[in-house]
Amino acid sequence: MAEPEAPAQGDNSFGFLTRKIGPLPVWAWAAIAVAGYYWYTHYGPGAKQGKNAGQVVQVERDQFETQPQYGGSRYKTNAEWQDAAINYLVGHSIPPDEASAAVWNYLHSKALNTQERKDVNLAIQGIGPPPKIPEPAQVEKPKPHPFQPARKEGPEREFLERKTGSEHPWAYLQKHHETIEIGPRGSKVIRRKR
Repeated sequence: MAEPEAPAQGDNSFGFLTRKIGPLPVWAWAAIAVAGYYWYTHYGPGAKQGKNAGQVVQVERDQFETQPQYGGSRYKTNAEWQDAAINYLVGHSIPPDEASAAVWNYLHSKALNTQERKDVNLAIQGIGPPPKIPEPAQVEKPKPHPFQPARKEGPEREFLERKTGSEHPWAYLQKHHETIEIGPRGSKVIRRKR
């Protein structure tokens, strides 16, 4: 009688991984499946979006309705619009302090920086304009460059321009270690600093 064959030493139960299915072995198909799942859950449609992904956020339905009811705005006062605009911006991941500052500066006709302009435009697109449109912001005159001294005007400047022959007489005096002395009756003299 024939004896049953004993399994060869070194055989293990993972030998099926080397069997080919189509052009690739089973282990290659398994690696492709794992890589596909990883991509889907981390980068594809199944990926969580942002740090608040998966969290439920309660939002009132009327926050997103944009039909104006009160003369171009559905809010009766700018204070109501301000509250709604801040809530809308915070709901769109704008930090509360940034949203509050942008809306407040807009309603009080203050100059807005680029980010504040973007935030206010987002709020206006989302909930409509405020009932009373604020006046345009007054732009301040640019301050002189910190390395350029303010231009000193007056009779002393005219006198120094004539005497030194320079358009920048104060710089000329400083460079040459000189000063101007004005007498009790308005007389002017250029003297060397001591």
